[in-house]
Amino acid sequence: MSRTKAHGTIPQEEFENAMKGIVCDTHPSVKDEAPQAYKDLTIVMKNQESLADIVCRLLPLVNVKGFESKVPKKYRATTYDNKQKNKGKKKQRQKNKNEKKRSRR
Repeated sequence: MSRTKAHGTIPQEEFENAMKGIVCDTHPSVKDEAPQAYKDLTIVMKNQESLADIVCRLLPLVNVKGFESKVPKKYRATTYDNKQKNKGKKKQRQKNKNEKKRSRR
């Protein structure tokens, strides 16, 4: 299911019920990460029977997703856009250093 479809089709109450017993954030903005938005694991694993021996099924205890602003900066994922911005800042800092060196001569 696409993220847009998940937001439009999964009721908030269903999302919250699916996440009961799991330490997580159930804000509507992360509804696209609801279990209902993914393929049924039982069916997926059934299709893998010839490739792997299924020993047990683990259930989640904690689920961390969304709200990057709540996560300490050093743990945030770096997106491509942030990398591009940082490259521009690095180039500018290098340019400033070079200009200072030239002005000192």
